[in-house]
Amino acid sequence: MLVMRAGRMVEHGPTGTVLSTPKEPYTRALPAAALDPTTMRGRKPRDVLAAAKGATR
Repeated sequence: MLVMRAGRMVEHGPTGTVLSTPKEPYTRALPAAALDPTTMRGRKPRDVLAAAKGATR
């Protein structure tokens, strides 16, 4: 799996590893951006990006 942000690679590795133990704040924030298919509700991508930026400071 390869995770990119703004055209740059931020993390890579086996899918299970990246998803279960992400190293980068951006990668950790990505699951929150996914919509819940049963309700079609989720956080807006800009909210996820703001949370990831705050985690890196």
